[in-house]
This record gives sequence, C-alpha cells and structure tokens, in this order.
Amino acid sequence: MLVPLTDADEQCGAKAANLAHLLRAGFDVPPGFVVLDVLSGDSWVHELRAALRDTGAASVAVRSSALGEDGSEASFAGQLRSTLDLTEPAQVIDQVRRAARSGVSPEAVAYAARMGQEPAMVVPVIVQALVPAEVAGVMFTRHPVTGSHEVVIEAGRGLGKDVADGTVTPWAWVVDGHTITRQAITRQASDLCPPLTDRQVRQLAALGLRIQAVFGCPQDIEWAIADGTTWVLQSRPITASPIATTPDTAQRDGRAVGRVVATGTPASPGTAEGFVRIVHGFDDFARFEAGEVLVCRTTSPAWTPLLARAAAVVTEIGGLLAHAAIVAREFGIPAVLAAEKAMGALTDGQHVVIDGTAGTVTTTPSIRRAMNHTSPPNVRVLHAVRTQGYADLARISAHVRQPEGEVNEYLLSAEAHGWIAYTSYAGDGGWSLTEAGKDHGERLLAAELDAVGARAAVEAVHEDFLSLNAVVATACSAWQLAELGIGAHHPTLSDTIRTLEGPAAALAGIEDRLTSHLERFAGYHHRFTAALALAGADAAWITGTDRDSCHRVWFELHEDLIATLGLTRDGR
Repeated sequence: MLVPLTDADEQCGAKAANLAHLLRAGFDVPPGFVVLDVLSGDSWVHELRAALRDTGAASVAVRSSALGEDGSEASFAGQLRSTLDLTEPAQVIDQVRRAARSGVSPEAVAYAARMGQEPAMVVPVIVQALVPAEVAGVMFTRHPVTGSHEVVIEAGRGLGKDVADGTVTPWAWVVDGHTITRQAITRQASDLCPPLTDRQVRQLAALGLRIQAVFGCPQDIEWAIADGTTWVLQSRPITASPIATTPDTAQRDGRAVGRVVATGTPASPGTAEGFVRIVHGFDDFARFEAGEVLVCRTTSPAWTPLLARAAAVVTEIGGLLAHAAIVAREFGIPAVLAAEKAMGALTDGQHVVIDGTAGTVTTTPSIRRAMNHTSPPNVRVLHAVRTQGYADLARISAHVRQPEGEVNEYLLSAEAHGWIAYTSYAGDGGWSLTEAGKDHGERLLAAELDAVGARAAVEAVHEDFLSLNAVVATACSAWQLAELGIGAHHPTLSDTIRTLEGPAAALAGIEDRLTSHLERFAGYHHRFTAALALAGADAAWITGTDRDSCHRVWFELHEDLIATLGLTRDGR
C-alpha cells in the first residue's frame, strides 16, 4: 500500500508524518510517497513501479520511517536504513525491502534495548525525489550540549550524508538570534572555503526557528540547498542527554587529574573515566568490554552495540550533530568528537577521564590495568568451526569478525592438516570439525588457558554457568515441545521469555568474568539479550536453528566453555 507523502499520518511513522505536516504548512519538502506493509507481501511492488514513473524523478532516496523512530525520547538516529541516489526501479524495490527489515538489525536492536524500548518491528518506508544538493547538513534549533537557545548548523558540500554519518568533520556555526556567534573549522575539513555564506547561515537559522514554531519544540533538522531552494529532508524533536537540560547543569566535576592529551568538540556532556580501548574496525569489536572508553576514527550505525556498553566515546572526526553524537547524548555517555590524533595519543589499557562538556581527554598515569588475552586468528577460526557445529565461510567470518579472504586461508590450512572437513548437499555447503581437529583445538585452548593463568577462573565460571544452563535448557525444551503440541502443559511465550530473563541478566556478569581473561568470550550477552528482545514478536528467536536464537547462542557458549576446559557436556 502506498500513501502520498502529503497524506502521511501516524501509521506512516513520525518521520513521514512530520514531513507531511511541513508540506501542508508550506515548507519545501521533496515530493514522494510512503510504502506500508512492505513485509506482508509483494502487492506494493507494481504500485511502486507505477508511482516511480509518475514522479518522473531521475533519482530517489529511500528512508525508513519506523513506528517509534524520530520520537522525543528516542530518535533511532542512524540505526535504520536510508539509501540515496537510486536510479533503477529494481534498486528502489530492493532498498525498500532492506529498510523495512532494518528495525531488527543488530544495531537497531542494541539501540532499542539500551533505550528500554522494543525493537522497531513495523517500518514504513519513504520514497522521495532526491535533491541534487550543492550543500547539505544538519541543524539543531537548541544547543544539544549546553541547552542554550542557540541554533547550531553543520554543513558540507554535496548530499550531506557524510555530515549526518559523522564520517567528516564539518563546517559548523552557532547562531544566537540574528548573530553568528561562532564559526568552527578544523584542518580535517574537505576544503578551506565555507560551503555557506553568512547570509545563508542566518536564513537557515530563521528557517529552523519557523519549523520549531510549527512543532512547538526544539527540532533536529536535515536540510539541503539546490538551485537557491532550501529543502527540508527531516525534522524531529531534539533528544538530549539529561545532563544538558539547562546550561548551568553541564559542569565539570573536577575529578580529572593528569595531562590533557587530546581536545575536540564537546558532543555529549558530563564526565566519565575508564580504560581506553582503541577500535580500528569490526575486527576489534570482540575485544571491547563493557565500561571501557571507546576511541576510534569514526563510527557507523553498526557500532551501536559498542556505544551501548561504553563509558564514553572519543572519535577523531565527526560533528556535534552527527548520529554518533546524538546517540551518545541519548545514552547519557560523554563524547568528544573531532579529537585529532587521539588514536595516536592513547593506548589500550590507559586510564583516562573524558570531559564531554569541555571536550578534553585527560590521562591518569597512576592507574593502569593488564589487558586480557586475544586469541590468535588461527585459533579463533578453528574454535569457531567447533562452536558453530557446521557453518559456511560467511558465518564463520562474521563470528570471528575477520575478512572472508583471510578466514578462508585459515580454513584451507586447517583442512590440509585434517582438522576440518567441507561437505555440501543440494547446493549448500559448510565446514565441520574432525576428531583430529577437536583434539588439536583442545590442546591449543588448554595451552592458551594455562599461559594466561585463567584455568581456575574459567572453571569457577563454568560451575556457576551450569546452574543457569539447567534453567535455559528446561525452558527451551518446554517451548520446543509446546510448539510441537506435545504434552499436557504448555508454557506461554511470555512465560518462556520471563524465565529466560533471569539467565540473560546473569549472563552479563559471566561474560565480564570471562572476558577479563579471554576476549573471545565477548558478545554472548548482547546476542542472547537481542534474541530475547525479538522473541516477543517472533517466537522463532527462542529456539530457531536458522538464526542467532536464545537456544543457539546459549548452546555456543556452553560448547565454548567445555572446549576451553577440555570437558564434555556431562561435565567430565
């Protein structure tokens, strides 16, 4: 079902409804329509093709408009899928489907869980004519860090996606009334010529305040300028950290003792201290522990599970209005963005104080910890084949967070040694462990465990795990029997979810104890809680074998523990 954007209401999601409101109020909004019930069938495909022909647009943008997205409490900024510059109907159809499914992506689920919300299961999708922007960016009609009544504008040349995504450090202006009070530029900007004139900056600020008046509250606005027209691409309520409710409350607490080693844009107020974890990319995700300070070049929506567990975040590029900054403020964690050369100034395990109000990173050299052990890639790959049971290259690569090309080399080497075997049936194939591989893997894990000196600690965790394992195994078995209609007493889905909530909470402590010694145990808690959050809408997330279900994740952790300790499932 397609709804013209001018007619969009709450059933089309807040993003579409807000744009429709602005259209009716006379603002310039790119024309388009909203696709509803995308995942209920393909009846909308023919209708969409016809609508694309009618619009005559050379290129379109596809944007999510989930129910619950762009709200006053949770923005879901950058967590759901949007794609620009699509020219072929087949591309548009594919991206509409992807956007409709993006509410249950790992990053969206992690965001929802951190915000205490349910995942966005219903995602209407907006299709609009693409504005061929000369300049584009983001504007907040109230300062998101200080809470002052100033308009903050960030801009870059082109479509503006890099500004919103935080993959560039943009030009920035602060406007108080008709006065430009601050203009910021760093050496990282793409050019030295401002993309906006002072007159355009003032016009944008005035536009933002008119939009704020329409909605009656401060707004987060995405905009684009083409051929002298300023188009409104999005407007939603500003979500800010509770610390930033008034200018007076965003104050340093004075605890930082040491040397300031990096400064940047204060992006989310408050202070936090913790140990540094430098993350270059996905390969480092498994090394990140809850409560660490995330230090990186930049972030993307896929990094949300890390932000949800971080004490603070420091990036080398990005702006005050980028998605990462918005999410950090919503999570209530301090953030310093555009801190040039921060990754070079800091090292893993270094203790720092992050001041998100002042924009400083201060080392405290008297405090330092020993970092946990990172398993070599060949050990991780062989171990992944065991814990997965039977898996193809893509799944193993995703599990160990290494490129498929590198993982494939390790797999072929292991096959040559007789440790794993590849089998296929009806076009599907995968790797599994041989007995020789099982023995070899256990020897590697035992040597690693003893080298780290963690055997007693892991054995203690295993003992605690077994009591929880009985609860999870019983709950999952009962649910499987209920689905098959076997037995007289069937637990309800809500009963099963409630039963699993206890082990889910306890799993956080178990993972922390394990990852303090061996980083490869990271991720089980997030995966289990994500599956549990999805189970309310789709019961297959309890015991399904075709996905990262609660049962599958728990089974993998059990296998991981017994392989590490050289045990069997009966504890011997």
